[in-house]
Order: sequence, then structure tokens, then C-alpha cells
Amino acid sequence: MFPLDDGTGYLTVIRRPDEDALRRPVVLLAGTPTLERYRSAKLTTFRSFRVEVSIDHGPADEGVLVAHGDQGGGYVLYVENGRLGFGYNEYGNLLEVDAGVLDEGSRLVELDATAVEGLAWDFQVLVDGAVRGRLDGAAMLIGEAPFEGINVGTDRRSPVSWPLYERHGPFPYQATLHRVIYRPGAPAPYDPETLVGPLRRAASAFE
Repeated sequence: MFPLDDGTGYLTVIRRPDEDALRRPVVLLAGTPTLERYRSAKLTTFRSFRVEVSIDHGPADEGVLVAHGDQGGGYVLYVENGRLGFGYNEYGNLLEVDAGVLDEGSRLVELDATAVEGLAWDFQVLVDGAVRGRLDGAAMLIGEAPFEGINVGTDRRSPVSWPLYERHGPFPYQATLHRVIYRPGAPAPYDPETLVGPLRRAASAFE
């Protein structure tokens, strides 16, 4: 089958220039169907990113705010028993962060992921701009992970956190979730699509 693979991996990372649009910020509203897997991955893979969740939270409200992934790898922000939680499924190894009590009222919950050396992310969980928890050096999800796209206000199908699913099922958020905004950040130095840039420029010089 053509084109023939030359063994460099170039053909697996070179993409059409119009795919750059897939890395622009995206706004997801409550009730939005699961965002397609490839589109979701473009917002996070090999780069830093930020997730902003705007909610009106009541004292007894709980549920999943946003989930991206499945049992093979992903992350989830949720409220349970009045506390904000962050679960990171590191290829089957569940890492959990307790971000403290989530007070009632209009809140901005954020997840900030910074791409660092060693194919890893440093995470911070923030509420109204204040850091409430962190997870450093989590193995970056690449390749086939996350296999499932982004869910807003619930965790459909294969769950990121199996213990959370055993307790609550898909765990839809009960209060008002206004929007979730994904803001892709700078690519990591080891981003394959960044590394092929010089190859593109060299090839165009001979056209």
C-alpha cells in the first residue's frame, strides 16, 4: 500500500495543515455528546492544556464535572460528599487528589496540565484561581490513550475511575454546569508534529 513507510515514523505524524484548527480552544456545554476521540486528543496530546469548568454549586450537589478517557487511561474532575476530587488513570494505575471542600455558589474549577520532561504532566487543581491540589510527574497519555473522548457533566461508557463508577455509575452532575472550556497550551519540545517542522521546511526547499 502506498505511500510506503520508510521506518522513520514520519508518515504517522505528518498531518494536513488544516488540522491546526483542531488545537484551537473549544467550548463544551452541558448535554454535549461525547467529543470525538481524535478531536479530544488534539487538545491535550504532547502539550500543556487547561480545562475551565463554570458551575453554580449547591451544598448537596455532586457528580462528574468533566471526564476524558476510560479504564485504560484518562482523567476526571468530580464532586463527591461535598469535596472536589481529581482522578488520573495512569494506564490503569489510579492516582487521586483531594482538592478539598467545594463551597456553594458560582465557582470556576480549573485543571491545569503542564507538559514536562520525560513524557509527563504536572497537574494543578484550582478553584476560583486558588490552587487546591496538585499531582506532579504523571505519565502523559499518548498513543491509544485516552481511547474515549471528552464528556461534560458525566462519565459515559468506559469510566476513567472504576471505584467512582462502582459507587455512582456515570455520576451525572446535579447542579448547573454552564460550560467547559479546553485551552490547549504550548506543545512539548518532544511533540512529534513540532519535530517534523524542520523536515517539512527542508522538503519544500526542493520543490
